[in-house]
Amino acid sequence: MKHRLFSLPFLALFLASCDPGQSLSFENKTNREAGVTLIFDGPNEYFDIPQPDGTDTLHLNLFPSPEKSKISYDFGIGFWTRDNEISRLMSGIRKIELNSWKETRVFTDSVQIRAFLMSRLRGEYKERIEIVIE
Repeated sequence: MKHRLFSLPFLALFLASCDPGQSLSFENKTNREAGVTLIFDGPNEYFDIPQPDGTDTLHLNLFPSPEKSKISYDFGIGFWTRDNEISRLMSGIRKIELNSWKETRVFTDSVQIRAFLMSRLRGEYKERIEIVIE
């Protein structure tokens, strides 16, 4: 019994100190189809974003219907502002392109991509990057 009482505070501390899960999400809030294109420099050693066709390009089609308007990728625990996590993510991204019925936005250099991703950090610990097409 004494051993259990001694372990209880350590268990509580362990569970309370867990980092949140990192995520990257894309959402379409328009009433028409929209798309996102990510072009990679090659495999990213830190984050695995699957490209279905095996190329360096990921195309995401986002539809206006609620069940098809959002796509998320989870990357384990942590938050994007810790230990240059955002730099690790963007190191493999060569281009981000957002397409909607009214405009196309393109981010091609590291300064643009970093500013774009940093401005979309959300959550108490900056654990989510939310890219919304409106």
